[in-house]
Amino acid sequence: MSTYRLDLFGGFALRDESGAPITIRSKKGRCLLGYVALAQGQHKHRVLLAGLLWGDRDDTHARRSLSQELYRLRGLFSEEAQAKFYLSEDTVSFAQDLLEVDVVRFERGLDSGELETVREALDLYTGDLLAGLETGQEVCEDWLRDERERLRDRAIAAWHDVLRAQMEGPAEPAIESASRLLALDATSEEAHRALMQLYEKSGRRDLALRQYKKCAEALSAELGIKPDASTRALHERISAAPQTQDANADKPGPIGSAPNGEVAKIDQPLPLPSKPSIAVLPFSNMSGDPEQEYFSDGIADDIITGLSRFGDLFVISRNSSFTYKGAAVDIKRVGRELGVRYVLEGSVRKAGNRVRINAQLIEAETDNHLWADKYDGDLTDIFDLQDEITASVVGAVQPTVFLAEIERVRRKHP
Repeated sequence: MSTYRLDLFGGFALRDESGAPITIRSKKGRCLLGYVALAQGQHKHRVLLAGLLWGDRDDTHARRSLSQELYRLRGLFSEEAQAKFYLSEDTVSFAQDLLEVDVVRFERGLDSGELETVREALDLYTGDLLAGLETGQEVCEDWLRDERERLRDRAIAAWHDVLRAQMEGPAEPAIESASRLLALDATSEEAHRALMQLYEKSGRRDLALRQYKKCAEALSAELGIKPDASTRALHERISAAPQTQDANADKPGPIGSAPNGEVAKIDQPLPLPSKPSIAVLPFSNMSGDPEQEYFSDGIADDIITGLSRFGDLFVISRNSSFTYKGAAVDIKRVGRELGVRYVLEGSVRKAGNRVRINAQLIEAETDNHLWADKYDGDLTDIFDLQDEITASVVGAVQPTVFLAEIERVRRKHP
């Protein structure tokens, strides 16, 4: 029998033996399946599971709710697979070969200690464990928070190990690793310094200096501190190094523009991930009201979270994409600097109690617009409006990206 596949990083996705998706609408059902699957064959007491997900009910009702949820979950599997649900009066477990779980594969890969295996395992980490899932149960929320932090810390530590091993080799793989590390931990000075050194090594002094600025901004915003002495010394050395470009090359200007107004030569791009990749830029606040910044930023945040739930889509983190906030953005350059094929941008305009949101999806390499739409709404219930717009945008963007990927593959020469 083929194994079912369960992806818990970046959201929740269950697929049967043929790869067809299986929908579990209940949040507690998704959490229950994930919790028991991560136990890898260990028996979990029903009292523990009932308290985890129905702690606000008395013991009798909690156990009854657990039994009903297990019955519904079991019914989603084939008869052969149902035999691998081990349900006794007191405990619950699954056979280890019932589900292939991305989190389990991730941890096994990291435990191997082999650089290539660790690197492949890190590609499985597409977002927080069960991202976006909220059960409303304190015990479950505590477990999710602790597991998310533990897995994130493991991923960060592994990226550090991979980056250190790559620093003496070709620049591009190390640049990708450092960028992926910063997507998880924007305050890692080691990763910022590595990028500065790698960009300098590659002859991209302007990017090395810009990376120091990103480092200083991230440390100030997140920790309220300045870069340490070694980072400052590296910045001073790169700044003082003889320039091979025009003396005005490092002066601030719109991204993608040269001092004389011409389009600057675009730097060598970051390698693209193996899966379709997208960056969601901060939505522009066109209303002139600074208080609306939280709303426009919240829209972009929610879309990033929504897209991250698709395991087949690589989504750049907020910390990376929001470095372009307030800048004149060149989409091609964004794609090259972040290593993404698609970019989503938008704007928010407010008039009275009405708001209009425009969004557009762009293929970074060609600057072609793949999709665009506008949404009007009432600010009476701002969170409902955000949820409605997010659902609409995510529902349109995800299939558009995959259709574009199909068309892109068709255009390739055999």
